[in-house]
Amino acid sequence: MKRLVMFGLLVVFGCAEIRQANEWIAENEKTRISVEELEERHQKYLKKIDKLEQEIKAGMKKVQERDQIIVSTPIELGLTRGEVVALWGVPNKINNSVGAYGTHEQWVYRLNTESIERKESRYLYFENGILTGYQD
Repeated sequence: MKRLVMFGLLVVFGCAEIRQANEWIAENEKTRISVEELEERHQKYLKKIDKLEQEIKAGMKKVQERDQIIVSTPIELGLTRGEVVALWGVPNKINNSVGAYGTHEQWVYRLNTESIERKESRYLYFENGILTGYQD
């Protein structure tokens, strides 16, 4: 009889542990990912990375082309803002100030071309919409 009680306790406690283990396994099965599924996800992310790298390269090429235009295209005093935009494109930054003699603008063109040894900027100065000065 004593053996039967011990066996019964072992079965009851053993079943509880087995039940708990089965519940844990079932819960983890929900989050389990197969090797094939991981490989598919990996390939998908690699494709996204390749696409982003291509977009970055295309963007860098456009920046280099723009910088080359700025470096090689001379500007003249007296040009309007529209004429400068037609020659060099839109500046990276425009600083405005208003004074007794009208509106003054400083246009900043940042150059990032690898052909230029260090990063530089070109500054254009406008008074009342007309180019009155520049700085290389």
